[in-house]
Amino acid sequence: MYKLPAKLTHTEVAKIPQEFWQSAPQKGIWTLDLSHVKEIDSAFLALLLEILKKSNMQKLGLKLKGLHQNTIDLLKVYGIYSLFEKAL
Repeated sequence: MYKLPAKLTHTEVAKIPQEFWQSAPQKGIWTLDLSHVKEIDSAFLALLLEILKKSNMQKLGLKLKGLHQNTIDLLKVYGIYSLFEKAL
C-alpha cells in the first residue's frame, strides 16, 4: 500500500508520483489509510475526487480509513460528502 504524506496541500498533491495511482488493486476494494494525514486543503479534496473517479472507472470498491473529522467537515461544506459516504 502506498503511503500518502501527512501534509496534502496543493504543492504536495501535485507531486504525488505515478506509483500511488499504480497501487490501486486490479479488483476488489481500494483501501486507503488516511489516519496520518494531518494538513489538507482543497487540493486534497480534488485528490479524493480523482481517487473516487478512478475506483469507479475500474469498478473497485473504495474504503477511506482514518479520515479526520476536519476532512469530513470539509467534504460537507463543499457539498460532496454524499459521494464518499459508502467509503467511510
